[in-house]
Amino acid sequence: ATISVRPAMPARTQTLMSRMSGDSETIASLRKLYDAHAVNTAYLSYSPLVLTNGLTEYLKNYPHLCSEQLVSQAMASLVKNTPGAGKLKDTKVPEVIALLRSRTNSRGVIGMWYATDHDHPFLSNYAAQYLIEAKDRGANIPEDYLKILNRYLRENADDTHSRSLEGLRQRAFSAYLLTRQGEITTNALAQIQQTLQSALGDTWHSDPTAIYLAATYKMLKMDREADMLLKSAWSQLGKPASEVWWSRQYYDPLVVSAQAFYLISKHFPEKADLIPPQALENMVMMLRQNRYTTTSAAMSILALDHYGARVKRTNVAGEALSIDALVSDAKEEVKRISKFNQSVAFGDFPLNTEKLILKNSGTDTAWYAITQTGFDKTMPALATKNGLEVDKMLTDDAGRPVRSVRLGQTVNVVLRIRANTKEDIDNVAMVDLIPGGFEIVFQKTNTHNTDQGNEESDEAYDRFVSPIAVAPSDWRIDFTDAREDRAIIYGTATRSLQTFVYQIKPTNVGTYTIPPAFAEAMYDKEIQAMSVPTGVITVTPPE
Repeated sequence: ATISVRPAMPARTQTLMSRMSGDSETIASLRKLYDAHAVNTAYLSYSPLVLTNGLTEYLKNYPHLCSEQLVSQAMASLVKNTPGAGKLKDTKVPEVIALLRSRTNSRGVIGMWYATDHDHPFLSNYAAQYLIEAKDRGANIPEDYLKILNRYLRENADDTHSRSLEGLRQRAFSAYLLTRQGEITTNALAQIQQTLQSALGDTWHSDPTAIYLAATYKMLKMDREADMLLKSAWSQLGKPASEVWWSRQYYDPLVVSAQAFYLISKHFPEKADLIPPQALENMVMMLRQNRYTTTSAAMSILALDHYGARVKRTNVAGEALSIDALVSDAKEEVKRISKFNQSVAFGDFPLNTEKLILKNSGTDTAWYAITQTGFDKTMPALATKNGLEVDKMLTDDAGRPVRSVRLGQTVNVVLRIRANTKEDIDNVAMVDLIPGGFEIVFQKTNTHNTDQGNEESDEAYDRFVSPIAVAPSDWRIDFTDAREDRAIIYGTATRSLQTFVYQIKPTNVGTYTIPPAFAEAMYDKEIQAMSVPTGVITVTPPE
């Protein structure tokens, strides 16, 4: 038997992306990582497309995989393949489609984690967009699966019961995707626009709905309608982004900005060069503030890819851009780490780098992306509480704290979570690393169900039952993912304290660190929490 040795903190990817503020900029406060599996990379370029390097690394290393995150990861891998250039180079498309198919019901509805009868219009739309983008780049897409998704897209586009702004936005998205495939959707467009006007007046003109409709009319050669709808959206592009942040049903200010960039660059290419600089600055500002999610990262990559293909590029010769690293060795020396290729300066920097020094001797604006992936050397000494509170305790069956167990004896891991915001927080992921030398216990019968209230039968049909949960779990969960070294629990954090309990058992004797539990809102990075580190647990031989 073998045992893996790893730090008590999970590996994570952190990316810093921004525009250079002058001819030189210093990046300090770099993470200190263990050597194993560490990757430190810096990019500097006169093209904003360099930002996609950081976003791609973020998506590639993202630790969760709901249907949206699966599609976002896959979407990012498409950008290296130019539309119409021949066979797709990305060989993972069949794997992505197979997993999506397993989460799709007969109506074409895609569930967040598994097939469900509960409609998620955005997920089906987003998956269909991925298939269309992949097909445009030469992928072989199974027509039977695309037909299933299109069946739902037609149903959603024509759904007259959907009258909220969010619902009408997804109806417009469905109509746009159907039109991309050559269908005539004028009747659906007229009905959607009529409902928008009667229910919301003119307030919807600044919503992404208007851009979806404008792009769709443009494909249908109805230029007058397209240009009229584009006017309001275009006027928003030149305004500074609001400091007020919001996130609803996968949309946030960065998603809105990226979608506008993408749709205008793709369907109104004559306007790409005319997009106000402030629009790009708004996107960069949100990236710099670490406001991106998997959805906005993928959409930003698509947007910058189409935008970069249509705007004039700067030709740079020599080393107008460079990256130096100040390393903390005996000499405290500065090392040139960058190479130069096709207008991009890039390089890996050493683990003992204290500062990065970016230089631009040219006159054009430069952008950078700095990515660090790996295990942090230091573990926080105090709990983190930013919108969430989490607590972790190891107990025996009587609920008493445990610090020593015998080999083979089961231990209860008691996780508690609560939102300390005004509203409940959905799409929360709690990551709980187990101590080294332990394994998760799967329950023999999958009969335990968390107490999830008195929902109607259709919701009860969709209820997930965790194969690792034991009593007295009462957290309403969406899904659990038990891996070799961790348990990940997905659900909604309410203002009331909720509990999730699972079991672990030791497989090796020794003394092991008890890692803290970490939780975050997957679609709002500022909301996160970490429990207080609780020391070690000792495993002794059986009696």
